[in-house]
Amino acid sequence: MPCDGFDKPIYPCGVNVSPLYEKWESLVSENPDRMALHVAETGEKLTFADLHNALHQLPVADSITFPSEPGKAFILETLRSWKDGSLLCPLESGASEIPLQREALPESICHIKLTSGSTGEPKKILFTPDQLACDADKIVRTMGLKPDQPNLGVISLAHSYGFSNLVLPLLLHGIPLIWVGSPLPGMLRSAFREWKEQVIALPAVPAMWKAWIRSGILSQEQVGLAISAGAPLSLDLEQEAFSETGIKIHNFYGSSECGGIAYDDSPSPRTQPGHVGRAMAETELSVEQAAGCLQIKSPSVGWGTLTGETLTEMNGVFSTSDQARIEDNGSVILGDRSDDIIHVAGRKVSPGKIEAILSQCEGVNHCVVFGVKSRDAERVQDIIAVVNGELADPDQLEAVLSKELRTFEIPRKWWFTDALVPDARGKISRSGWR
Repeated sequence: MPCDGFDKPIYPCGVNVSPLYEKWESLVSENPDRMALHVAETGEKLTFADLHNALHQLPVADSITFPSEPGKAFILETLRSWKDGSLLCPLESGASEIPLQREALPESICHIKLTSGSTGEPKKILFTPDQLACDADKIVRTMGLKPDQPNLGVISLAHSYGFSNLVLPLLLHGIPLIWVGSPLPGMLRSAFREWKEQVIALPAVPAMWKAWIRSGILSQEQVGLAISAGAPLSLDLEQEAFSETGIKIHNFYGSSECGGIAYDDSPSPRTQPGHVGRAMAETELSVEQAAGCLQIKSPSVGWGTLTGETLTEMNGVFSTSDQARIEDNGSVILGDRSDDIIHVAGRKVSPGKIEAILSQCEGVNHCVVFGVKSRDAERVQDIIAVVNGELADPDQLEAVLSKELRTFEIPRKWWFTDALVPDARGKISRSGWR
């Protein structure tokens, strides 16, 4: 089934946009009294009609909307931008608005995703309504999201993952949202108690899953669908969740530029390193011959990017920096990012391979590995390991690594710091620490 298309009427802001809002209105007319949003912090429960009525109490949106307050306010700001033809640019909580000129962008653009850039300047990815709707369709169909299984929200709504997995399924497909906001185990436990008769879907990041598993709050009877994205989900953590709780965590691989890419729908834990599932609906995957990186063709690929004043179209194709291979059964196996490979005296070293071993060492909470320019020109790069750990000691860690790595793969320099922690999206920026 192809992704839905839209007509292009003119809205109050004077901009021609495709009416995502029409899909919302149809949803409300069909489900006025069904629960749409429950805000755990306040106990507020809103039906689709309640949300619709609250929306119409708001003034007309400006030409650009920057929603940043999470929960109910974010949902209403998204709907208001759709209703009034405003350009939506979600911000993480506390972030400042960025300079944008609406008239400098194609009229079809309705949404801008911001991602952290390696230079410190946010990367701006542009989307049309069709592209957003297609990503939501892909996620709902591939993951099997359904109205009688609410999403429990703890991840950022402003990030591509949260927007596509929580906001769009609610507003375009009627998947209810229980908004908790905080991923702290105590908050999750309270939500489980309040909704003890309800089976839920829970999208999160690996760091959250690790904390929840260790705290013993998860129940297979209540978590009907467990999803992990934002950072690689280790095979060990997936196996631990399965053996401790019976919950199978489904790995979801995507990118801000194109939305969902691959999803692991298997009922049992993965066993192959780098396995991220198979292509999602409406998604064609291939591997570029030259760089060996994964390429995505899909109607959900963004219109393009905005860098400074330069617009660059993607034309339905996005090439990642992830080296990959696709097996005969369609399984996608990822390697390292092409821009993260470390070059040591003519040999290529995988930072991910080193991190995978380090992360299993006793006393290591978090780690990241990267290469920096060596003073020895013939060596090219030195390997640096940054570690957050209570009992970590370089001699002990080198002893463990030496059992599984070649000599040139062992880090030359160590940096121990409590500041190394995953961000709200569950990621540790290798380029940032480099």
